[in-house]
Amino acid sequence: DNIYVDVEGESGKNLDLDTPLEFLERDKGGRQMVEDCLIKIRGNSHYELERKCRSLLNRTFEIAGEMGWMDEYQNPVITKKALLPTVQPKHHPQFFLLPLH
Repeated sequence: DNIYVDVEGESGKNLDLDTPLEFLERDKGGRQMVEDCLIKIRGNSHYELERKCRSLLNRTFEIAGEMGWMDEYQNPVITKKALLPTVQPKHHPQFFLLPLH
């Protein structure tokens, strides 16, 4: 069985299986709709899940453009790292190595 997630973005619009691709084209407000949903997926701490979803959506829209299902240059997913949220990594505590005698 497949699991589908219906996410309502801040705009109040849903991104689900019934959303026509043309509604998600960048010039038709799709970028904000997709970003709202990715922000909701990320929440306060799910940065890795958001990154994976962003990557999957990006590839999906690239294929849709190549197949002619939507205009080729209308991918609504932001992929430029400078525009994406950054997270300071939480490294393990520093351990000082002492020489063994």
